[in-house]
Order: sequence, then structure tokens, then C-alpha cells
Amino acid sequence: MNQEFSSPACFSADADDVYMGYASPEELATTLNVIRAKQQRAMDMLQCEISSRAHTELSHQKALLLRELYDTQAVLLDTIERLGTRPEPSSRPQPDGEAVSSQEASGALPSVISDLLESIARLLPRVRNDLLHEKLANIYRRLQPFIPSDG
Repeated sequence: MNQEFSSPACFSADADDVYMGYASPEELATTLNVIRAKQQRAMDMLQCEISSRAHTELSHQKALLLRELYDTQAVLLDTIERLGTRPEPSSRPQPDGEAVSSQEASGALPSVISDLLESIARLLPRVRNDLLHEKLANIYRRLQPFIPSDG
């Protein structure tokens, strides 16, 4: 006996993920590499701030943020590799003076973290794989407290 479905929604489980609005593995890898580059930028800014304050203690919150960025970047690297692609090399500031000053880094850091979180939030609804979705949601939850609230 052949089962006949009464509406197109009944076929959704058999439809192609991209057709259903989910990101393709290539798009996931590309977007995860962009997110990783944003994480690297935030880590570089924090490292710049740390090196400029060699004799003073970094604030507890910034030390926690740096730890979270390192931990979550390791998760992204693993995920990108599991998608069957190679992580794009991270871009580091050039030694010939293009690095951000510690004062600029400190002021721009919240917007870099906010941009990183927006990228994750835009990707989340397009991730069909439950494990990857949970990993990204966890990264979002871990970094979200470091965005200063308005008001």
C-alpha cells in the first residue's frame, strides 16, 4: 500500500535542507569562519590591552571574557573541521604599526562582541543539526553577559 500525503508539509522531513531554508554545509563552514575571525579580533583587542598594562591587573571581567573567547573558539575550530573543511587562517595585526591601540581596543571591544553575537543569532535559525545548534547557542549564552546593557 502506497502512503499518499495530503499536503506539501507532510513531505518536509524528506525535503532538502537548503530548500527548507537551512544553511548548507558550505555556508555553515563559511559563516563559522567569519564568526571565528570576529572572535579572533576580540581576542587580539584583549591581548593588546593586556600587553599595554603589563604592570597592572586586567579586570576580572575582561580576563573571563578572554577565557570564554579561547574556549569557544576551540569549539568552532572543531566544528569547522567536522564539517569537512579547513578553518581559514586567522588574520593577525601586522607588526608594522597597524595594530589597534589599547585605548581604541577597549572602546571598540563591546561592539566587536556585539557583532559576533549578532552573527551567531542570525545563523542559529538556519542550523538544522541539533548538536551544532546547541553548541552555537551555548557560545551565544557564554558571551552574551559581556555586552554592556543600555540604560
